[in-house]
Amino acid sequence: MTLPSDTEILVAREFNAPRHLVWKVLTEPELIKRWWAGQRGTVTDVTVDLRVPA
Repeated sequence: MTLPSDTEILVAREFNAPRHLVWKVLTEPELIKRWWAGQRGTVTDVTVDLRVPA
């Protein structure tokens, strides 16, 4: 993990999975709810905005 700026966090990780499945898990709210909290709790609200910032 690195901090490129005061408003950004960059997390890099390699997954032993096809690229399209990793993208799906990182961009679909229902799948994010399932993996983000892991064994630590429950995610109740997920918003995904894939637009490039202006």
